[in-house]
Formats: sequence, C-alpha cells, structure tokens
Amino acid sequence: MDDAANVKKVDDFIISGRRASIQMPMNETDVSYSSVWKFIHGELHMSKMYMAHRMASTSAALAISTFQGVFFTFIYILAVAPVCVSSRYNYEVVYAWKVIDYNWPSPKDREEAVENGDYIPKNNVISGVKIWEDRVYVTVPRLVPGVPSTLNWVPWVPATEWNLYSKKEPLSTPLTPFPCMESQKPGDCYAIQNVQSMEIDPLGRMWVLDVGRRNLMTPVPDNKCSPKILILDLKNGGKQLRMHVFPEEVASRNDSFLNDLVVDVNGSPDGSDWFAYISESGGPPDRGGAIVVYDLKNDESWKVIDPSSMSFDLSASTARIGGQTAKLIFNVDGIALSPVGKEQSFVYYCPLGSLHLYSIPASVLRTVKDQNVTQYVRDLGKKRSQTDGMMMDNRGQLYYGMLTEDALARVNQRDLIRSNGKRVNEKVVLKDQRLEWIDGLGFDWTKHLWFVTNRLQNLQAKAVKTSEINYRLNRFNARAMSYMYPQH
Repeated sequence: MDDAANVKKVDDFIISGRRASIQMPMNETDVSYSSVWKFIHGELHMSKMYMAHRMASTSAALAISTFQGVFFTFIYILAVAPVCVSSRYNYEVVYAWKVIDYNWPSPKDREEAVENGDYIPKNNVISGVKIWEDRVYVTVPRLVPGVPSTLNWVPWVPATEWNLYSKKEPLSTPLTPFPCMESQKPGDCYAIQNVQSMEIDPLGRMWVLDVGRRNLMTPVPDNKCSPKILILDLKNGGKQLRMHVFPEEVASRNDSFLNDLVVDVNGSPDGSDWFAYISESGGPPDRGGAIVVYDLKNDESWKVIDPSSMSFDLSASTARIGGQTAKLIFNVDGIALSPVGKEQSFVYYCPLGSLHLYSIPASVLRTVKDQNVTQYVRDLGKKRSQTDGMMMDNRGQLYYGMLTEDALARVNQRDLIRSNGKRVNEKVVLKDQRLEWIDGLGFDWTKHLWFVTNRLQNLQAKAVKTSEINYRLNRFNARAMSYMYPQH
C-alpha cells in the first residue's frame, strides 16, 4: 500500500467515524485492542504519514484538528470494542474443543468405552502438535485414566485471512487415531502407551516418544511398560520402521517421564545417522532430570545429567495460571535445537518448574555418555515466566509459551549467544487471555507456526469445565520453517 492509499484510508476512517473502515486482524471474532493501537500508532505508520501529508499541505491548525479526530476516534473504538486481552500479531484459532472426542468405529464402541471407563471425556487433553502434508498430528497423553487414543490427527486446512467481517468459526473435528486405536491398547507394552510428544523429520518419519508409564497425574501411576521410541513411516501409512526400548538405567519405567524431543538432522541425507535429544521431566528424586540421547545408526541410547540446570527450582515450582495454582514440579521439559547446517549446534532447554533457560552443545550430547555435563552447560538467564513447550525455526528464532502471562514469546539465537546470563531478551509475539497454557508447537510447509493451548492447570486441579472451550489449535504466520529445514 502506497502513502496516498494509506492517507485515504485514514481519511475514510476519520470521516466515517465507524470501525468498519479499519481492516484489522482478528482473533476468532474479537476486535483486539492492540490491533487498534497498531493501526493508530504501529507498523504501517498510517497516522504518521497522515500527519506528514496534511502538515505539508495544510495549516498547523488543521493538522492538530485531524490528530484530535484520530485520538477521539481511537477512544471511541476502545469504548465499544469487546473486552479482551490483545495480541500483537494476527493469529488464527483453527480448532477449538470443549471436550476431545474421536472417530470411533461405531457409536456402540463409543458408548461401551464411556460405560466401562475407557473414555472419560474431561480427561482428554491435547498436548503435542506436528504437521506433515495434509494432516495435523496431535497427542493426547494418558496422564489420567479414560484416554482411548494417545496419538491422533485432524485435517490440515488452509489459512484464513481474518478481518473485521470474518465470521468463520473454529473447527471442532473429532480426532482420528493414528495409526489406529487398536495399536494403542493400554497395558500392551508392544503397543503405543502414552505419547506426550513426537517429531516428524524431513523424510516423513515420525519419531514417537512413548512415555510407557500411564496415569502420571494419579497417586499410583501404571508402571508396567518401559519407555520407548518408535519411528513410523508416514509415507507408508505409519509402518513401523524401528522400536527402541530404553534400558532401565537410561529411562526407568518406575520414575521416568520422557517429555519432548528434537531430531538432529545434521548428518547423511538418507537420515541413517540422525540423533534425537529427549527431555526427561521425571527421574529419581535425588538426581533430578536429564537429557536422553538416541543414536539411530547404532540403535543406542544414553543420558547426561546436570542437577543444577536439569531439575526444577522449588522457588518456581508453582504458578498462577487461569485462576488456578498449578504445581510445576517437573524437571527438564521444553527442548529446542538450533537450525540445521550451522557450524555448531546447540540444544536449548528448561525445566517446567524454573525461570532459567539453558544451552549445551549438541556435540557434547552425542559424545559424552552417562556422565555429568555441568562444565558444558550455560545459563542464558531468566525468562519472565515458566515455560512448557518450545521450538526454534530455521532462522534461529526460539518460540515458547509464557505460562503466567497467557503469551507466546520469541527470542533470537544471536541474543542467546551474546547473553550475559542475567535476563533473556525475549519479545512477546502473542498475548491473549485465551492462551492458557501453551504446550506443543510445530511448523507447517506454509511457514505457519501451530501451537496448542490446553488449560492443563484445570486437569491438574480436577476443575475441567466441559461447558467451556478448553483446547485450541492455533497458528500464525511466522514466515519460517522448522529448524530441520535449511534456510533459503
């Protein structure tokens, strides 16, 4: 849009005195306060160009009068706009559910599952998200009983250009189990038991992180099955290519909680020698968390520890989120990897119950086995809030949720490398009262970042209200791809 068009836009706005003159981004169907402010004061600089144009062609008095018109119209918009917390950039709520349901073989199967307790609707919470071609894969971890399918998908849909007149509602499509519901039978240790997260590499292989243990949010978890990692071929209907059961000394079935992972594709193009780095949120109470490493080529796994950075901090182990006091007594949780092709790769991580962000060279994780790695860990400073999921794009931008602020933050890797260890130089990308507990994140091929909001604090407090929207799949245009894809 050129300057003349911008000036005409402001002219039309001032003359009409109506909100309909502003083409603003929308979050579902709400008008965002910051979108209004961005129009008046922000990125398009429309007000500034308007003032420059008018002051160059009219008297100062007319310019002042025009500025007053803009100011008072701005106040008018604030008065009549719906009350909602604003977001700085446009984002879209693609899916929204009050409760999570599934595509069942038949209505009778669903009815029987409800009757025998295999499906308890309020206990189903989406967590992880990754995209491949025309499917958006989501996880529903078995944190409590009543989850019939822990790995699922919904259709990918094209992005919507949101504006003031958009009336499109988010979808609430039932989840389709993947590969199928029968492959996720609880108690069958050869089947998929409990998926918190997964990753999909550029070759179309899904690295499924199976916690093994189920019902972790109950007084007596089911520890029958050991944790494992499965590699499924998405180009071939989810055919299993590999199953690696983690040894007891690497990830114990009695106390482990393998939470999230990244895949290091800095290797051969055929992917035969790639690695996975996995966050261990559980672990023995006297040692804290760890980072677990899986070597695909040698089908081998090990872990490294650093109690000071990989364990939750008691002073940050609770947080007020959405009116609930959440307990964040989990160790290493969020994990991210710097973009492929860099001379030196770093893994970034943080415990759930901590404000600090840490890094360690990926080369250390690949070569140092079953040892304390304190000497290689770097404290990058404090974040403003505790964080669950995180992910880096191929431009070196690290994204993560801010649990206590209902916000999504971003920090550039260059700032992390130059960090003095005091404060993370984070920028708020999105802030909205609906962004309660940002969890998993994933990029699609159109350079959009998808992220889950799941109000997990309510499940923890046994306060899920099935009359409200609890779970959302959101996206916004990040103009970047996943860290696994080279930047062009």
